Amino acid sequence: GLGFYGMGNVTLGLGTVRYSGYPGIYDQFTEDGDGTPLLSYTNHSVALGNALTGKVGGVYFNGTHANESNEGARVKLYSPSPWQEGSSYSHLDEIFNGTPNALMTYSLGYGESEHSPGPVMLGMFEDMGWTLASPSPAPTVTSITPNSGVRGNTVSVTIAGSDFQSGATVKLTKSGESDISGTSVNVVNASQITCDLPLAGAAAGQWNVVVTNPDSQSGTLPNGFTVSEPPPTVTSISPDNGDRGSAVSVTITGSDFQSGATVKLTKSGATDIAGTAVNVVNATQITCDFLLVGAETGQWNVVVTNPDSQSGTLPNGFTVNEPPAPDVTLSQRLIGRDFQPGDPITFVLSIANVGDMTAVQPVVVDHLPDEVITETYASDLNVSPIGSFSFTWNVEQLSAGESGVITIYGWIAPTATFPFVNIATIADAGDHTPDNNTGLAIVGGYELYLPLAMREG
Repeated sequence: GLGFYGMGNVTLGLGTVRYSGYPGIYDQFTEDGDGTPLLSYTNHSVALGNALTGKVGGVYFNGTHANESNEGARVKLYSPSPWQEGSSYSHLDEIFNGTPNALMTYSLGYGESEHSPGPVMLGMFEDMGWTLASPSPAPTVTSITPNSGVRGNTVSVTIAGSDFQSGATVKLTKSGESDISGTSVNVVNASQITCDLPLAGAAAGQWNVVVTNPDSQSGTLPNGFTVSEPPPTVTSISPDNGDRGSAVSVTITGSDFQSGATVKLTKSGATDIAGTAVNVVNATQITCDFLLVGAETGQWNVVVTNPDSQSGTLPNGFTVNEPPAPDVTLSQRLIGRDFQPGDPITFVLSIANVGDMTAVQPVVVDHLPDEVITETYASDLNVSPIGSFSFTWNVEQLSAGESGVITIYGWIAPTATFPFVNIATIADAGDHTPDNNTGLAIVGGYELYLPLAMREG
């Protein structure tokens, strides 16, 4: 036989390690837990029976090659109490279950299959005089394609190298992290393996690529595969709008936000608006402020950029509004026609606030020409004349949507020549749309009014 068998036996508490007075080669290397060789015990003694049933610190195989294969430690043998015929002494202890040396434990689990003796058993054979054949070379790993993947994804890879054996396994390893075992491993040939790497929950950074053959020899490509964080996604921003010139505090939701992320609003042709007081609350929420002074109105993209330079964008996610403001208007209407010197004349100035905010102190100025004399006015608004240039009035506050008229009465001077023009304007400090602030009327020839109308005068 192979010689992996000792002469040890226990009967009625008496132990022996000899058969017909002679020990086997296996018995030359066995000893108790204290290091006492079992062959030094008295044969057929209670003391030897106790040693063989593990009562003196267990039973060990102490051989040079076996110990080298067992990380320098003696190899523990199976030594239950009471003695188990056919199992005790001539098998490895149960501590080797689940290791490459499990073949010579005393039993197998359901579905368990072992095809390799393991390095410890081979070392024991070598100690007992066997000459071992040269082992197969260990596999080498030279590359993996692709060599990176995003955390949370499953990546299909091709591994190149040499001396891959059928049944080889693949894993990624990283100090301080649980191994990532390859799935659907296919050893295409001795130089190529394909498999899938499930990266759910994997730590970002570099991982070693390890291929292990069924003979327990392995090859490693250090830092051969990189797991990267997924880019952030931006799903919403609240509030999703703000007035130009204001400061807005917002909450951004999404996924995979990293500590140190930055936020900005972008718009084609406009300067970016960087978020301030950025706080990454967690991986799905960020709070920050946007200062919208000078911002162009319209839709802006919301961009979150992680420290690894990956970014996520919510297109047109934020709108900068024109802020509420008054919009005062003035139009002028001329009453009468076919004017002659000395005729009465009436100008009606229609005033309105078509904006969405109160006009606090509108001012109306009518540049009455010299051709109009003996002028007076009336108004359904509360107006106060100021200044000395023609007619100038402070008008009461005009609420949004409020309107009224100022009517100017006068006479055409006897020396008047035609045509002549009357111009009136309105202004308010909050009004940013001056295009509708002027009304004029041409007297004589063709008369022009705003809104535009022409008639022969």
